[in-house]
Amino acid sequence: MRQGKKNKPMREVSERYLKLVDEYFANGFNKRQAMRTCGFSEKSIEGYQHRLFNHPDVLKEIDRRRQSMVRKTDVTRERIIQEYAKIAFANFGDLLEINEDGTAVLDLAGMNDEQRAALSEFQVDEYKDGKGEDAREVKKYKVKFHDKKAALDALAKIMGYATDKVEVSGELSLIDRILAGRKRAAQSDKEENK
Repeated sequence: MRQGKKNKPMREVSERYLKLVDEYFANGFNKRQAMRTCGFSEKSIEGYQHRLFNHPDVLKEIDRRRQSMVRKTDVTRERIIQEYAKIAFANFGDLLEINEDGTAVLDLAGMNDEQRAALSEFQVDEYKDGKGEDAREVKKYKVKFHDKKAALDALAKIMGYATDKVEVSGELSLIDRILAGRKRAAQSDKEENK
């Protein structure tokens, strides 16, 4: 039996839950796919996914493994925020030198570490323009930044400014609420037609 804090015995996580957590991590944190891999039917997935992944043993094991990953990789919330911020607040205009005639020159020598981290692609195409003695060497640069909007969306979620889920609580289920609304609408129609 494993030992917890202050040498209190910890309850062993059942093999069934360990397998589920193994598959959850192996399948890219996809709960449905983890359950499929463990042999659950689609009907069981619909009925038990929420309950299984909110089971205290499963939650503790997922948390334990995530904490272990953080310790091994030194990936912290602050570090993730810093990397997203580099992408979100990178400004391509900072790399341009605008000439008097309105043309622009890309100034790569002045790039700092944050600007380099925001780059997703950098290509140089070299070719000759023209023929014979009149041909001139041309270099074309292609610079592409990571997706700024995706980085801003991720930062907003991390910082709690945006959420994916809307929690609804109450005594009536969504179906009950819809049925009650339909009933009120039908009653309202009857009263108007009198």
